[in-house]
Amino acid sequence: MGQRAIEVTRLACNAVTELDPTLAAQVIEADDAIDELEVEIDQEALRYITLRAPVASDLRLFMIGTKLSHDLERVGDLARNIAKSALRLCERPPVPIPRELVELGEAARAMLRDSLDAFGDADVEKARHNGATPLSLPPRRTATSAGGRSSMPGPTWEKPRRMDAHLGTQPLRTAAPSDCSWSWHVCR
Repeated sequence: MGQRAIEVTRLACNAVTELDPTLAAQVIEADDAIDELEVEIDQEALRYITLRAPVASDLRLFMIGTKLSHDLERVGDLARNIAKSALRLCERPPVPIPRELVELGEAARAMLRDSLDAFGDADVEKARHNGATPLSLPPRRTATSAGGRSSMPGPTWEKPRRMDAHLGTQPLRTAAPSDCSWSWHVCR
């Protein structure tokens, strides 16, 4: 499921940068499969808990697994939203895609991949140093610190409201640090 989440994120970002409606359609289809996997994982965890009465450490692992599957399902949903924006972009005259947007997509995939690796390896140090901890996240500009213009990390776009209009989205918001730190907390 983690690999699928990484893959749909890559496809969604490529759909935007390449203005490719075929890639966008693949993302939308793949999101349905990720949604089904989340339901399957929840059902299997519940069945196992009911039939086996696991000890505390196993129960924690099941709880973490179901939370992780929910988070990965959410990644699929967000990739689907990006793909829908790509479809809207394909219907309009081409606009230049900001370099920062491409870099943000690459950084998100790297953080997701590193977090999943840290979780799979149960490696606290890897989780602590892979960009998943709140203390090591790059500084983000909030709407107030950037003069209400952008919440993208790094340089602000010259006309972010115009880009939002092209993408048909609402302005980007910063994620709470806890949204990125589950692998660190799990491994700890």
